[in-house]
Amino acid sequence: MRDERDAVLSGPDELVPGTRTRASRRRRRVIFAAAAALAAAIAVGAAARATTSSALAVQGQWLLDEIANVDGKNVAADATPDANHGTLSETTVVSVQAPVAPDGGRSFLFPGWNDGSGDGTVDVEDSALVLPHADRFNPGAGPFRISVWVRPADSRGKPFLAKTDTPNVIQKGMFQTPGGQWKLSLFKDLRPLCMFRGDVDPGAGVTIETRRAAPRNDGRPGRYLRPWKPHRLECSLEDGVVTLRWYDLEAKVTRGPYRSPQPAGYFSVANTAPVWVGKKPNDTTAGDTYSGRIDNLVILSAE
Repeated sequence: MRDERDAVLSGPDELVPGTRTRASRRRRRVIFAAAAALAAAIAVGAAARATTSSALAVQGQWLLDEIANVDGKNVAADATPDANHGTLSETTVVSVQAPVAPDGGRSFLFPGWNDGSGDGTVDVEDSALVLPHADRFNPGAGPFRISVWVRPADSRGKPFLAKTDTPNVIQKGMFQTPGGQWKLSLFKDLRPLCMFRGDVDPGAGVTIETRRAAPRNDGRPGRYLRPWKPHRLECSLEDGVVTLRWYDLEAKVTRGPYRSPQPAGYFSVANTAPVWVGKKPNDTTAGDTYSGRIDNLVILSAE
């Protein structure tokens, strides 16, 4: 019997909803040059809020096609009607590059620890995209899902990255944040990690527990992302179970699902923290800073 972790897909859209055709991606680009163009783009983005399954709906979608300047701020547009646009610092080192997702747009390159410093240090804000807090970005008791395309830099052999470091692709909240946290990150060896910290007490008390899904570090082919190659990551939470899987575009193979070992049951994550893309919030170390391209980030949850 073939291992389910090596199942071959016919295309990337089988993994998670949210990818569009080349033509539709161009139609969804949000242009900030004029208010009318922005309003039109948000109207088009209303279609993204449509329910993608019986349980999930798109709550935020950042195509990462361009960095626009709005009122003196560097902005990455949210294509949904809620317009939870992300911001980058005035001196950001993030740049717009060729796409990762196969739908004809662009992507953001996060240099992170690969910014040329040579010592693994990074600026607190210049290597990050920050999305505003919204209740709809909290999993609650789920179901909840994050979908994102990545093309990671080769972090193997970097002396300033420890084996246990997990450069963050996206994160909401920190370990000590009231209400818990969630994040999607990569180990130094490019194994992905999907992690949630949440309350397991449905009563009046609060008992925070960590649940993680990741492939084992056993050197087995297929348990790692390939450096400089496009992958689509999916990190989800449902009935207290964390699930991770990814799609390798060039190999046309999906990996996973990998699941947290805890039994299903009540598990809730809800905080008021913003969402950081590309690095750990307010941190200057390389160990929690992603290097590579990120494209078409989608957050989905129950309505």
